[in-house]
Amino acid sequence: MAIGTIITCTGPEDLFRKAEDLLSHGIHTEFVGRNTMKVVSIQSQGKVSKMNPADAQKSLHIA
Repeated sequence: MAIGTIITCTGPEDLFRKAEDLLSHGIHTEFVGRNTMKVVSIQSQGKVSKMNPADAQKSLHIA
């Protein structure tokens, strides 16, 4: 997955679930439209921390 990749999901629940999953793999996204998000940064695999779900929730941002 590359920076700038647009990801379209089937609904809000799918969008949020996908954003959480990507974040857990070090891929940061921002919401850009209805059921759509964009990859804005990617951490190297060695720098991906083991976040608990509460910390991951705080890291998700809505544009």
